Amino acid sequence: MSRAALASWAGVALAVLLALASLFAATRRMGHSVWFDESQTHLIASQPTYSAIAEMARQIRPYPPLFFVVAHHMLQLRPDETGPRLASALFGALGVVAVFLLGRRLAGGRAGLLAACFYALTPGAFRYFVDGNPYTLLALASTLSTLMLFRAAASGRWRDWLWYTVFALMGMAAHSLFVFHAAAQLMGGFYLVRRRAASGDSGAYRGLTGAG
Repeated sequence: MSRAALASWAGVALAVLLALASLFAATRRMGHSVWFDESQTHLIASQPTYSAIAEMARQIRPYPPLFFVVAHHMLQLRPDETGPRLASALFGALGVVAVFLLGRRLAGGRAGLLAACFYALTPGAFRYFVDGNPYTLLALASTLSTLMLFRAAASGRWRDWLWYTVFALMGMAAHSLFVFHAAAQLMGGFYLVRRRAASGDSGAYRGLTGAG
């Protein structure tokens, strides 16, 4: 295995360790009082069926039901306020790895690790790891869809566009605010594809977005 490959795998391992550490730290900080919107999350997630969850979400919160469905299953593990917070912590930890991958794609492995550290350690971001609301899921979907948008625009492969579509749909199912993310991504994606077409190949994009 080459030195570059070893460095790449080492970066992934460090990002995963950081994600696990953030998940552990979040589980140790879930004893605070319940916010009003968290009580709504608990009420929605405690409904017995997926259709009841979606209907209750429509009535109480202006959000799509994906997070509440995941929180519903977390309530099977912890039927108190910790259940929905576990879902947020899990998506937050996955987001740490996603931020690393996006940062590595755009600016290299060191930049990816630095970005992941900022995401995991910044108090303004970490507070949502222990908040029973869809914000870490929104951040995860936004990061993964942006990553796949860069990959798809650079490669032109249908599989990359398919993965972008999957993560964009996940964002749409996570939070109503994702529509603004999607609009920005569509404009950015149109620019990248036009620029790739003008260059005649994806070489310029691989220089911009990384070779991995």
